[in-house]
Amino acid sequence: MNNIGRKNTIEILVIIFLLITLLGLEVIFRGILFEGSFMFILLGHLIFIGKNNGFDGFILYAIGLLFIPFFLPVSYLLVMGIFYLLAGIIAFAKTRSLLPDVEEDN
Repeated sequence: MNNIGRKNTIEILVIIFLLITLLGLEVIFRGILFEGSFMFILLGHLIFIGKNNGFDGFILYAIGLLFIPFFLPVSYLLVMGIFYLLAGIIAFAKTRSLLPDVEEDN
C-alpha cells in the first residue's frame, strides 16, 4: 500500500517537472521571438536609412515594434528558460530513477 502511494507521488512530481521543462522551452521561444523583433527593427533601420523611399524598412520597423510589448528583455528570458529546461530535465531523470520497478502480472 505504501509503495503505491509513493509511486503516485513520484508520478505527480514527474508531471510537475515536465511542466517546468515545457515552461523553459516556452521562455526560450519567447526570447528567440524577442530577438527576432529586434532583428526586424535593425533591418528596418538599415533599409530605411539606405533607401530614399524607405517604405520597406518602415514596414519591417513596424513589425519589430509590434512584437516588443509582449516580451521581457531577451537575455533574462533565455537564461531563465535554459535554467528551467535543465532543472526540468534533471528532476525528471531523478524522479524516474526513484520509481520502483513494476512487474506486470501475465
